[in-house]
Amino acid sequence: MYAPAVAQTYSVTSTGDGAVGLGPQSCGLGLFDSMDFSTWGFGEYLVIGLGAYLAFKLMGDVGKVAGTVRKRRRSSASRARRRKELQEELSGL
Repeated sequence: MYAPAVAQTYSVTSTGDGAVGLGPQSCGLGLFDSMDFSTWGFGEYLVIGLGAYLAFKLMGDVGKVAGTVRKRRRSSASRARRRKELQEELSGL
């Protein structure tokens, strides 16, 4: 079933001339209702800060893993090279 991104609810509204009826009212999260930075509050800036923290944390973890992989690859190549040298030395005896 398809659900819209912002649910519409209906509430009693007044038009100002005494007429009362039902009108649509947005039921969003309340965060980032506007892309005008001057209207943002603590919640919006908190979400931006946490997102930036998580992004930098992820990049740091990726860098650590890549460094570990490179180190293991170099040490593995070094061991293979040493093993080959030892085999050649033993076959020459």
